[in-house]
Amino acid sequence: MVKIVTLKRKEKSEIYYVCEECGLMYSEFSIAERCEEWCRNYKSCNLKITKNAINFKG
Repeated sequence: MVKIVTLKRKEKSEIYYVCEECGLMYSEFSIAERCEEWCRNYKSCNLKITKNAINFKG
């Protein structure tokens, strides 16, 4: 199940969705869901999906 994360960045909160299989973060739930399904089924990452991941530096 995709994990929902709320991050406060520069005075506003943003919601992101995390693939619980690989840990990549996305701005759209549907992409995170596709990523998680791919990771679970193939035990790998799909570059067409992961190119949509958020580049987050804490």
